[in-house]
Amino acid sequence: MFPSFPSPLREDPSGTFQEPRLKTASRVALAFVVPPGTTKAWVTPRPAQTPGQLVIHGGFLVDDGRSRRLQQHARRLGYPDLRSYLQARCDAGYSLPALAEELGESQWTISQALATQRITLPPRPERLSRQRRRFAQERIATLVVDLGFADIRAYLQDRLIRQEWLLADIAAELGAHRATVRRLMQQAGVRRVRRTARQVVAGERGRQVQSVSWQARRAARLEELGFADLGGYLQRRYLEQGWSIKQMRAELQVGRSWLVAEMARLGVR
Repeated sequence: MFPSFPSPLREDPSGTFQEPRLKTASRVALAFVVPPGTTKAWVTPRPAQTPGQLVIHGGFLVDDGRSRRLQQHARRLGYPDLRSYLQARCDAGYSLPALAEELGESQWTISQALATQRITLPPRPERLSRQRRRFAQERIATLVVDLGFADIRAYLQDRLIRQEWLLADIAAELGAHRATVRRLMQQAGVRRVRRTARQVVAGERGRQVQSVSWQARRAARLEELGFADLGGYLQRRYLEQGWSIKQMRAELQVGRSWLVAEMARLGVR
């Protein structure tokens, strides 16, 4: 309730001035609630005009600094950027836990980085094969250090060049396949320029064993067919029955060059 103040003297219809009476009026002050987000200009004033504007082309990414830390880790490891590091590691067979351990981040962070950088991953069987190859190389590198060598290159130079070891001997010492040893030689840039004496002896011994083996197989085959030797077989099949070289090769299970050479040696052809 608010009292009203007297108004000035006023003239009534009879022409005399009368003093006004005090009047009272009730005024109720009500709170006006404005809902949030209203677009009424008289409720929400327009923002002040700024002198400049920021225009972004190509989008942007908001994170808590993870990308910057990963970029720094990649540069410290010798890579120009994060993408080249991740692609090289994935091509080498690094798994997600291995990447997270090397970078000191969580596996979720690494998976997000792989998706953001759009890293192309090989198929799962190939990834597993590369992981096994990488584990084998790490094991061999540790073994080489235990043997007293600085790296795999120094080890291969000592065993292959200085001591003239065979690949089979190196594979036995490393506990790996000969194909793995050849791959390590290619990666380290170590190769023989000539055959060693041990290689020559081993090759000759292998050819002798192979020759004896083939001779035994051919003799056993002729015996199965009822012939004492190759001369009797050629006399019957080639001269009497008129068989072709192709037919005799198929029956004897031998190569054409060998059969033709034996026919020439025996004077049959």
